[in-house]
Amino acid sequence: MRKMKPLIVVMALFCLLQPLKMLGQTPEQQNLKKYWENRDRLRKYFLKIGAGQGESIPATSRYRKHNSLKWGDATSYLGYYIAVLASEYRLLSDAGQPTTGTANELYYAINAINRLDLNAEVFYADKLLQESKSQNLNGWFLRDDVSSNFWQNWQDQAIVES
Repeated sequence: MRKMKPLIVVMALFCLLQPLKMLGQTPEQQNLKKYWENRDRLRKYFLKIGAGQGESIPATSRYRKHNSLKWGDATSYLGYYIAVLASEYRLLSDAGQPTTGTANELYYAINAINRLDLNAEVFYADKLLQESKSQNLNGWFLRDDVSSNFWQNWQDQAIVES
């Protein structure tokens, strides 16, 4: 029992003094810088903003080795993207910052949801050889509408624009 007392005292001191060294949050400016850097990476490397097929749907993974992108469950990530954009819009608005860019991205992201919804019936009608090829917003949508050569076309366009 006497040998255990020093160990208990050392452990108690460790537990009491350990929280003094740890900080759960970084300073606000550092968090803001990190957010905008990651946001810039998203727009440059994982997302092409626009109203065309496959645009404004964030990719889930990027493989530099194969020079390709992956869209997993695209509509789930599109929902997260819209939620972050809405939060960003509110925070920028409350801080008196310009919101035009965020509003533009939000518009195209919601447009992407509508595009996936409108084209679902047409896509599956072709696949199932059905007569009805009506387009309506009914909540039944495609997972994504990214074409197989989307990444290559995006890269070719980036080269031409630069």
